[in-house]
Amino acid sequence: MKEIIYFQAGNFANYIGSHFWNTQEGYFTYGDEAEDPTVNHDISFREGLTAGGHTTFSPRLLIVDRKSNLGSSSDLYGEAEGTDELELLSQWNGNVAEYRQEPISKSDYHAKLDAEEEALNEKDRDEEDPIQADDSKIRFWSDYNRVYFHPRTIHSLPDLSDWENVEGDWALGRDTFYKFNEDTDFMEESFRPFVEECDSLQGIQVTDDTANFGSFTHTFLTRFRDEFVKLPCLLKEGSDDLSSLSNRLNWRGNTSFSHLSGTFPLSSPFTPEADLEKRIYDLTAVSQDSTSKLDPTSTFARMDVSRGFLKADITVYDERTIPFRPLLYSVHAPVIPIPSSYPAYFKSRRPSAATAFSSVVTSSRTAPLFASYASLAEDCMHRHTDVIDKMGLEKDDIRQLKEDLWALEDGYKDDEQFEDTDIGEEAEM
Repeated sequence: MKEIIYFQAGNFANYIGSHFWNTQEGYFTYGDEAEDPTVNHDISFREGLTAGGHTTFSPRLLIVDRKSNLGSSSDLYGEAEGTDELELLSQWNGNVAEYRQEPISKSDYHAKLDAEEEALNEKDRDEEDPIQADDSKIRFWSDYNRVYFHPRTIHSLPDLSDWENVEGDWALGRDTFYKFNEDTDFMEESFRPFVEECDSLQGIQVTDDTANFGSFTHTFLTRFRDEFVKLPCLLKEGSDDLSSLSNRLNWRGNTSFSHLSGTFPLSSPFTPEADLEKRIYDLTAVSQDSTSKLDPTSTFARMDVSRGFLKADITVYDERTIPFRPLLYSVHAPVIPIPSSYPAYFKSRRPSAATAFSSVVTSSRTAPLFASYASLAEDCMHRHTDVIDKMGLEKDDIRQLKEDLWALEDGYKDDEQFEDTDIGEEAEM
């Protein structure tokens, strides 16, 4: 078994994570006559017991967020966890001065789910009016949550004062992790037990708010690399491992970064002109034109994943992608289940499942991305010394970063771009 441990840090990352885990929960099948699941749940979930002794599956997951962003504990853990509070009080014979903060109420969505479960038990469920999450009543990311977490999963950081702004402060984020780990023994008491439960860990999947938790996450991964030298840090899956997948995309040897593009949901019926060309959105595009189609003339390698293609759709797809072969590798997977917690994204009524298409590409279009970052590093080096100080770096570090970024840009240039650069340099001379 190839387990994956997940790490989420930051409020926005945990909103994304909520919908990811709700979708994973949608792949579970129940009942004696249920079909075999399309995914191996043991990879991302662990089996355990609730406080009531019932078997449950919880994600192999670590969540970090500010305390005020967590929401109701019943939305996170379900049944009560840990030692009973009354039992603790019974062991104390002295006077007790009790100060209680008003508990956060259960979310509107979870209250509806509980009512639905009661109706289901009473065989009085209304199939014509399924439960849906009301986005206007969402207060926390946990209001969407449909899975229950292990007690080691949730980790809260103290809330910030109104005048504090940690966005982009790399050194502060790094120091926050060091102090958090020192106070809670996070690596030993929370992370290590998840690792030791795994038979053969694939790696770690990370989702974080880069501006606020980027350095916190980077420091966590650095500690992981230092303490678990023999374990893989990056994700690999299926018959291919990370090395073989990377080699497919980086056959040139100098294009280790890729573009991620996608379309969701696909047209019904599937329309290749729209779904594979006009509507596909490049999530890593530098320019404002992020919906330009994938161009075989600027593509070095490409890997596609379709969700919910019919056999006829796969045939059409194969015909449309002939210009990209043999530099194309494709995977066709089942549809994506859409739980009732999914936001009001669809124009009409929320479907129970949706099709999608995504593509990872190494392309000469990446060259401007590194050029813009190199220019930013050069600008910081010349004018913004306070930025460098906040990151805990020296000017020599920024100078080396700038040179490395320009070198990366050169690796992504195709022959035509190199010719344009040479002409420009000759004109300057």
